[in-house]
Amino acid sequence: MSTSSIFPQRLKELRLKKGFTQSELGEKVGVKQNTFTNWENGKREPNFEKLLLLAKYLETTTDNLLGRSILSIDTVPLPITSFDFSQIENIPLEQYPNLKQAIVLEYMRHGTRSTQLLQEITEKYHLNKQQIKLLKEIIEDTKSAFIDEF
Repeated sequence: MSTSSIFPQRLKELRLKKGFTQSELGEKVGVKQNTFTNWENGKREPNFEKLLLLAKYLETTTDNLLGRSILSIDTVPLPITSFDFSQIENIPLEQYPNLKQAIVLEYMRHGTRSTQLLQEITEKYHLNKQQIKLLKEIIEDTKSAFIDEF
């Protein structure tokens, strides 16, 4: 089962478990009900920013929403240099687990602190404020998902 077929199912399941309507949760993450319906029907996928908000309001991890684990053995780890952070908001959703895995590998290989990693990527790719905010959220989500694995 692919990530894209798991996400709609998990989203609906968790939304109902938390007692939200599509409209209520959509409003919290800043989308209209028809967009939310498309997510649950598998016709569209949220961007990183919306995925992070969904995980927050559903009190879960992005990995759980996507049906993946940061330590999945079925994926070949990609180096952090494989990602174009200057286009971070456009990285395909299915690449999100790979991005998180690359961040963890960067920590492990170089002992890089999250603040140092954020600064290095920001300078290298000349990120704007919105991109920096998104990268911070991704790094925090990565750290929390990694902790949840143990």
